[in-house]
Amino acid sequence: MKIHKKQLLLIEDDKIDQMAFVRFANNNDFHYNFDISGSVKEAKKILETKKYDIIVSDFFLGDGNAFDILKDLKDTPMVITTGVGDEGVAVKAMKLGAYDYLIKDINGQYLNLLPITVNNAIIRFRAEQELKEYHENLEVLIDERTAELKLEIAERKKAEETIRSSEERLKILFESAPDAYYLSDIKGKFLDGNKAAEELIGYKKEELIGSNIFNLGLVSNNQFSKVTKSIANSLLGKKSGSEEFTLKHKDGHKISVEISTFPVKIKNKMVVLGIARDLTRRKEAEKEIKESENRFQAFMNYMPAGIFIKNADGNYLFSNKFNNDRFNINNIIGKSVYDFFPKEIADGFTIEDRKVLNGKNLITEGSVVDKYGKLFYYKNYIFTIEQPEGKKLIGGISFDVTKEKIAEKELLKLSAAVKQSPSVIAITDLKGRLEYVNPKFTEITGYTFDEAKGENPRILNAGEQSNEIYKDLWTTISAGKEWHGEFLNKKKNGKLFWESASISAIFNNQGEIINFLKVAEDITVRKQAEEKLKKSKEQLRGLTKYMDAKFEEEKKRIGKEIHDGIGQLLTGLKMDLQWIINKWPKESEQLNNKFTSMKNIIDIGVKEVQKLSIQLRPEMLDKLGLLETIKSEVKKFEERTGINCEVQFKPDIFEVEYDRSTTLYRILMEVLTNIYRYAKASKVDIKFEMNNDGYLFTVNDNGVGITENQINDKSSFGLMTITERVNKWNGTFTISGEHKKGTKVEITIPFD
Repeated sequence: MKIHKKQLLLIEDDKIDQMAFVRFANNNDFHYNFDISGSVKEAKKILETKKYDIIVSDFFLGDGNAFDILKDLKDTPMVITTGVGDEGVAVKAMKLGAYDYLIKDINGQYLNLLPITVNNAIIRFRAEQELKEYHENLEVLIDERTAELKLEIAERKKAEETIRSSEERLKILFESAPDAYYLSDIKGKFLDGNKAAEELIGYKKEELIGSNIFNLGLVSNNQFSKVTKSIANSLLGKKSGSEEFTLKHKDGHKISVEISTFPVKIKNKMVVLGIARDLTRRKEAEKEIKESENRFQAFMNYMPAGIFIKNADGNYLFSNKFNNDRFNINNIIGKSVYDFFPKEIADGFTIEDRKVLNGKNLITEGSVVDKYGKLFYYKNYIFTIEQPEGKKLIGGISFDVTKEKIAEKELLKLSAAVKQSPSVIAITDLKGRLEYVNPKFTEITGYTFDEAKGENPRILNAGEQSNEIYKDLWTTISAGKEWHGEFLNKKKNGKLFWESASISAIFNNQGEIINFLKVAEDITVRKQAEEKLKKSKEQLRGLTKYMDAKFEEEKKRIGKEIHDGIGQLLTGLKMDLQWIINKWPKESEQLNNKFTSMKNIIDIGVKEVQKLSIQLRPEMLDKLGLLETIKSEVKKFEERTGINCEVQFKPDIFEVEYDRSTTLYRILMEVLTNIYRYAKASKVDIKFEMNNDGYLFTVNDNGVGITENQINDKSSFGLMTITERVNKWNGTFTISGEHKKGTKVEITIPFD
């Protein structure tokens, strides 16, 4: 439940004390919204525009003191705080109207007393205000009562004369009255009672006289206040209006009565005449009527339709909860449709009411905007309700048909969509007989609606596909599931066409299958294109394999020629140079240095020839196989880059045939090159596995991680090269990255 917070104004010029107060309020259960002022001037300005429940003010302020504010306060209590315990100031503050006085301590412990002090001040202030208002009202009541008494005295004198002249007649009426009559003194003691009074409460007149309502236990404790009020009125000479009481009969059962008292003077003595009317039967009847009304109201409120009754003037006499809630109508009784609807709509309702009053019951339909701002469709049954003396009322039952109207519109849209759909749509019964086909079906198959209706879709079966497809179809849709697949069908003219179909069950409200629905597309052109593309890919892969094999053979040949030719040539050149060095005189230091430089250049040339030969086609790959080559190349990569690498083979030793070895070797070199260039990695894990299906090659690094944009970059020729190398073996290539956690490359090459 939301708690209403009171408004508090703190007047404090010390910033530290301000912060202490804010900290206390935020850290404790302090049920006040507060503002803070730092001076007398600022506080007065705030109080001119805002009302507060309580003001807490420091006594000494920069431009005055709390008395400057207190003297102008009229209807807001104030609590004064100060760091100086001056009793004189405290006394003066209380005389000026302050409600309490707190002395600040160094540790701010006085703040713990502030909530209860402020609360007590507010309670005391409100009590004083209520007392003041009560005194003012009491004076007015006394004046009014004095005037009434004067008037009553005059009337009473006149009445007394009348009573004296008819005392005997009154006695007869008193005894024979059907209601219980009794006389009591002004303090409530019974003086007399008639026969009806004896019967009402079971006590004889002799038992009543001298007793009062309390002695006899006629009323329960919770009715004492009403009895006391009645006696008080009697003491003031005032009559009391009809008051209901529950009296206790002498035998113990309860009686509902209505009692009125009148002060009268008999033989110059003021007494009270009380008249008690037995309400038991009336109460029972009222209870029965109330229960009947409640049942009727509950029945009407639970009706899933709006029900209303109007008089002949069009004013509502009744409207149930459904009607009121739908249009957000409150206090509808006595109002008309013009109070709740736009004039043009209200005019239409009024015309309908007049027709009904003229004896014509109506069924009408229309729409209005409900309280949610949505269009509400209704269907009204309006009729005449005949009343006694020829009067007529207008009754109505309004049904919400919004869902039905929307469904009707949706059905029309759906029907149009099905007819205009670019897809084939067909509906069959549970035995597969066609009940509906759309125009697209006719356009593609050549069968008209009338020709297809009642036929089985097997009229399209070209006989080119296995019966297992159709068995799977019927098993799936009969279980209420959706089936997807492709058919090679035959048109009416005998031409074949491919169809991609989705077939599913249609259920009723009870969850039972009542029909089957097929939605299909003609994919003949796509199938032809796919077949051409498949052949092109196969040709391309064959060409790629052939070209790679030729390239590898050429690289191997060139590498061998470079190694054997240029390598041997450089070796011979080095031997000749060494012969010249040995024959040449050693006296020229400059010439010796030149010989040494030439020898070094020849050594570098030999190494470069060896390196180029390995890059073209490492001799180790042919002699020792892929696994040893991987170990060697990875070790060289570690030495060259400083990146730690771990290699794992599973099983430890296995053979990879020539062509696949070349592909996997080239891919590894491409991956390691990319890691060195872009990954900023410190570690690489390489795993090469042979399983029952083929080879699984995985490389993980701990670098920056490749991004989706980099993976999808069409200019990334390295990834494109890897993809093509893998595709020629019908393998798979996946690469993924995670920011600052690294990149994972996974390649599979099947045996077949």
